[in-house]
Amino acid sequence: MGSGIHLPIYASKDQWSAFLHTLVLMPNVRNSIAIVHYYLDLVEQRDYRISIQLTTDQGNEVNGLHKVHERLRSEAAPEYVLPDFPFGVKQGSTKNTPIESFWRWLRDGEGHSVNAVLQEGSSLGIFLPNDVVHRAPSLFYWLWTPIIQEGLDMYRAYWNNHTITKSKTKKNPSHSCPNNMFLNPASVNTLARNCSIRVNPETVAELREAYGGEEARDCAYRFVSVEFKFNADLIHEQLGSPELTLKKGWKVFQEMVPRVEALHLSGVDIGLPEL
Repeated sequence: MGSGIHLPIYASKDQWSAFLHTLVLMPNVRNSIAIVHYYLDLVEQRDYRISIQLTTDQGNEVNGLHKVHERLRSEAAPEYVLPDFPFGVKQGSTKNTPIESFWRWLRDGEGHSVNAVLQEGSSLGIFLPNDVVHRAPSLFYWLWTPIIQEGLDMYRAYWNNHTITKSKTKKNPSHSCPNNMFLNPASVNTLARNCSIRVNPETVAELREAYGGEEARDCAYRFVSVEFKFNADLIHEQLGSPELTLKKGWKVFQEMVPRVEALHLSGVDIGLPEL
């Protein structure tokens, strides 16, 4: 769609059950502090529970995440000792199959239609990648990130509730949905059990502060400035708050562009670079 236009997705998936914990858009998935806050959010969403081991790719952005996981597990479950129970493992993308293989499903599923709609905006000349109002960090991200995140949330719900095809060769269980296998492991294997570790919420809060607190967490997910969001929200409201959907996204975009441009040209600080 043009140089510098990115919609990075970060995800976490349970290997045994194939349960998809998270599937979120983030402005910079190569920022180590952002990934730490993503992981602390995951811990909180799991009722302050962590897995025994993490498996990630080999990027430097996960170094902080591994350190945080090690701190949490060491404090909460000292009975898991090295080398029998590593804190985490880094693998190349081709070997990190629990999550890497998932992207194919996303591309072949809802992700394909999302890509087609976004490319249509560019091919029809609705979206101009070199226009400061259109591109980062502005209207494109303000409008499309919530639309696509809603689609990702729907896809995650579908994935966790769809039945995995029965396979005799699959090492992990099948012929059930990830949600059931994750919450009721004994239902598919009588020897299976929940091995999660509950950690101290105070330690999670302490780590959050150590990595920049709520301000850093906000930056980890924010695609546009606070000023731009305020003005875009106001313009959207003045237009009658038209529905933001995949089907109607570009129409709303076209309605908002002239008003955003008018504000920008008038000299109002709407969170864009200076003229």
